[in-house]
Amino acid sequence: MVEQLSASVDAVDLHEAMASAAAGFDFPFFAYFTYPSASGDTPRLISNYPSSWTSHYLQLRYHSVD
Repeated sequence: MVEQLSASVDAVDLHEAMASAAAGFDFPFFAYFTYPSASGDTPRLISNYPSSWTSHYLQLRYHSVD
């Protein structure tokens, strides 16, 4: 898992590595969130949750609570 994460070069690689790691622990879903570096930028969410949920999550700013 660590090797696969370390070898990730973009969001697609990171998504695949994290999905594989989560599945290894019998977790069907994962979410990785980063706050934007500049004010007004969009938060970054890499996840395999359904897009309807991630849109809802970001729209309601649940990331500020998590």
